[in-house]
Amino acid sequence: MSDGARLSRVGSRWLLLGSLSGALMLGLTPSCLERHEERAVDSDVTRCASCHGDPARGGDYLQRSAPPINLIGATDIAYPSVGAHQFHVYGSETHGPVACNECHIVPEKVSDPGHADDAAPAEINFGALATQGELDTRYDSRTRRCSDSYCHGARSPSWTQPRPSDEACGSCHGLPPEPPHPQSERCSACHTGIDADKHIREAKLHVNGEVEYLLGRCNACHGSAETPAPPPDTRGNTDPTSPGVGAHATHLAGGNGSRPVLCSECHQVPDTSDLSHPNGQTELVFSGVSTASADAPSYDSAAQSCTVYCHAPSESDPHSSPAWTEAQALACTSCHGAPPPAPHPQIKDCNRCHAATVAADNVTILDRELHVNGNVEVDFDSSCTACH
Repeated sequence: MSDGARLSRVGSRWLLLGSLSGALMLGLTPSCLERHEERAVDSDVTRCASCHGDPARGGDYLQRSAPPINLIGATDIAYPSVGAHQFHVYGSETHGPVACNECHIVPEKVSDPGHADDAAPAEINFGALATQGELDTRYDSRTRRCSDSYCHGARSPSWTQPRPSDEACGSCHGLPPEPPHPQSERCSACHTGIDADKHIREAKLHVNGEVEYLLGRCNACHGSAETPAPPPDTRGNTDPTSPGVGAHATHLAGGNGSRPVLCSECHQVPDTSDLSHPNGQTELVFSGVSTASADAPSYDSAAQSCTVYCHAPSESDPHSSPAWTEAQALACTSCHGAPPPAPHPQIKDCNRCHAATVAADNVTILDRELHVNGNVEVDFDSSCTACH
């Protein structure tokens, strides 16, 4: 027997004696030692599974070494030394196997300091997974619960309960987590290990110390299946009075008098692999048609209104822009006069000069691409009566 250890029987108890701190260390049931005597399992009692666990069980060596069976031969999970060992080391539908060294210091030899040289219970020394994010993870032997652990989030499930009761999504982390995390419950849009019904399809990609996500779709964080533009915004808001929602839908769809506005005309559209993009901030970077006027475009967050070509195309004909969060229908005179001030000809018959853009009723826009496009689209005959 290695380490100078020997077995001794005292009454109905087997004790491991010898050079291991010179102490009586482990109390084993007769059934445990009988297995060795019958050579049904490895007779080297210095191996982990010789004192706890079941060498006949499936899995790798350390999985077979985890209770049950505990040091006194018990298999009931009500024993703290049995508890949820199996659920952890073999994993479940929600997480992969948890290594022994995430909760204990795994010795190289049975005689290593700190192993089996003092009374039960076993020492708990949390590893990198449980303390992810510099958490102060602790185990309370009185309540038999962990606290402040990465694995369980804000929850503290009982180690000796029949089955962890907090496996449902939202038990360990928010569903969704709090902002700046996008406020969408479509987990599968970003996280590769989850299906559309929020079932974990790859347990090893969950509770593994990493945020496993798939880049590539804007509407995973905001917008809907039909469009990447809000609603909802990244905080889950759908009401247009929320600045993150506002008039996005109207702009992206276009109206009776204008074509759909491109995202890039108000925002710098990032590459989907740009990890600096989802930072909880909304940057406005105007380009394209929005910059067609002489004045530099701007957005006033206090007034929630833009100063852009789209709503005030002429410096000589200033119009206040509509509020971003107030739904309203715009008429011809909302952005420019009808007609605009001189030197524009003071004729209200718009169709005379802009025949390809506006109909004879001087209201209906015939071609949205020719209106609010950064150009003055003139289409008229060369007769004098076109202007006067």
